[in-house]
Amino acid sequence: MSLEQWTSGEQITKEKLNAMTDKINENTTDIGLLEAEVGKKAELCSDLPEDTGITPAVGSSTKASPCDHKHRAVGSASPQAPGESASAGTLSLASRQDHVHPGVSKIIAGTGIGVSPASGRGDVTVTCTGAAAISTKEVTIPAQTITSGSTVTIETWGSKPTVILGLRLTLVARVASGSAAVRVDLFTSPENARFATTSLASIDATSNITVEVPDFFAGFGSWKATDSGIIFGLYNDGPSDVIITSGSIKLYYL
Repeated sequence: MSLEQWTSGEQITKEKLNAMTDKINENTTDIGLLEAEVGKKAELCSDLPEDTGITPAVGSSTKASPCDHKHRAVGSASPQAPGESASAGTLSLASRQDHVHPGVSKIIAGTGIGVSPASGRGDVTVTCTGAAAISTKEVTIPAQTITSGSTVTIETWGSKPTVILGLRLTLVARVASGSAAVRVDLFTSPENARFATTSLASIDATSNITVEVPDFFAGFGSWKATDSGIIFGLYNDGPSDVIITSGSIKLYYL
């Protein structure tokens, strides 16, 4: 029944009154349910937000955030240069997705090397302050006769240089007749794999002469784990036998 019908003096029957009473009771129940729902407050979360993960996650907690909560800020400054040791840091800032970390943390000068600035950080210039130290290995060739087409072992050296710069052969020798040509061969020990050689030194005198073959080159030693050093060999390319009085082989290396 509307308020207009009530105030206009319309007669209210018992049936209408009962219907109005039922409606009032129904509305009262609905209001009670609404009040109960409104009275339910979500539990507030008191924990700080978790650090940003690699992939988004909606989470599983049913707690509500306080209305004055704050999201983690994003760092705007450039990353610091790496320190001498690791540090977790203290700022509660999130990293930007496209942030870039520095590369080399520090350049330290070794022997014969200078760096500028001296700290070795930032834009660093590297200069050589000393000459490279060239080492030598000299092998004595004893008096002997090397037949045509044969190789004799002069010495086995238990070292494996990183860089070989050259060889120098010096001989005091002769042939019985005709001529011959000799050279130095370097072999890996113990596999006897030749990896370096000099040019041929021609000998065509029947009395002692001095011959020298200075061959300089650059070669990087490609050593196997089974290699233990270098075999110095002297090869006679013929056609005559070579009679050696004395001589030496000098190896230049780094």
